[in-house]
Amino acid sequence: MTQEERLVELSEWIAKEGKVTQELICQRYGISYDSARRDLVKLAQLPGITRIRGGAMRQREHQPGIPYRERSVDAVKARLAKRAASMIQPSDVVLLDTGTTLEALAKALIVPATVVTNSVDILYALSGHSDLRRIMLGGEFDPFNRAIYSREALQQLAGYQADKAFIGVPGLSAQGLSCEKELEAGVKLAMARQAAYRICVCERSKFNQRFVYQSCGWQDIDCLITDAAPPANILALLEQHDIDLQVVA
Repeated sequence: MTQEERLVELSEWIAKEGKVTQELICQRYGISYDSARRDLVKLAQLPGITRIRGGAMRQREHQPGIPYRERSVDAVKARLAKRAASMIQPSDVVLLDTGTTLEALAKALIVPATVVTNSVDILYALSGHSDLRRIMLGGEFDPFNRAIYSREALQQLAGYQADKAFIGVPGLSAQGLSCEKELEAGVKLAMARQAAYRICVCERSKFNQRFVYQSCGWQDIDCLITDAAPPANILALLEQHDIDLQVVA
């Protein structure tokens, strides 16, 4: 097989799976590491593909963020929220991150629990629930996400011992969860590290999306609730780290 033929196959692989590694190229085509490296150099010259250490991946199309108030809860998010809410047991201490899906979780919550959140909309959604203890993290307010992302919130979270943390996912790639804002990434990671069981909730569109700030690694996740089977590279990491995958069709 010529290099040109390999490049066609590899570009199709990246479009489908999101990523290809140098090792996979060597194994798939029986070629040397130097030949695989040259393939990666050529791949990176193609539109929509970027070179990464040890491989190449599909570029994430940059889309301007949507302000929180303009985001909607569709049927998929509602199903994800219902599944997540069903995991909360009476008397649980829960760390609840911001996001429309997690706000829907808050509205679906029917058991008595203690909820610590950084979201003003989640706090409001819980305000009519008489059996809940509600705790709001403090610090600077982010009007775009209608949430608290602050050094004070990080310090507060260090004082909690939670049963579960439900974490929203801006992007989930081979490196784990990532965010556009540094303090957003920090708050999500702090929530994960203060909980006995960590649940990430996301739609399929978040797979192989990567942002500038690293947040939770795969070792910081115990469960992933999503609406479709992840691509092969994400599925392999879930299996490697023994993460419970729950697909809500």
